[in-house]
Amino acid sequence: MNKEKNIFIGLVVGTTISFLLSGYSLISCLAFNGNEEELGSHILEISYLFLHLILCAIVVYLSFRAMRFGSFFVKNVVFDDNGYPSKGRRILFIVLESLFFLVFIYSFIQSFFMILPLAKELGLVVWHDIMNGSFLALIIFLIFLIYPIVPFKKDNKYAQ
Repeated sequence: MNKEKNIFIGLVVGTTISFLLSGYSLISCLAFNGNEEELGSHILEISYLFLHLILCAIVVYLSFRAMRFGSFFVKNVVFDDNGYPSKGRRILFIVLESLFFLVFIYSFIQSFFMILPLAKELGLVVWHDIMNGSFLALIIFLIFLIYPIVPFKKDNKYAQ
């Protein structure tokens, strides 16, 4: 149970970093690049940043709950019906993890410098949205990827 708790502490830390990164993106988009005509056209992207903050708070709450009671969702996703780690899902998590990592690095560079291709097609606020969403997905799929190292008993497979 201690290893499982440490994994969810890591999820809380990663989600907190995502929360702070989203807060920086909001400040950057609203205060530093605050052109009234430009911000009016990006109202949906800015509202996504606010929703991202709420999603981060929900993930932190669920992580604290998983630290206290154990995780039923992650266990059911990572392990198969026999109680063994699913190899197909592990390959899927590796592919998604690498995809979100590449998207995060690209959008991170794009959010701060706007020098890479596609800089003219998508605005700065959209790149901040992509950066925040891919970072949170990166952290969540990382938890799914490293969770099978936790000792697991078949009798608590569906424990809540």
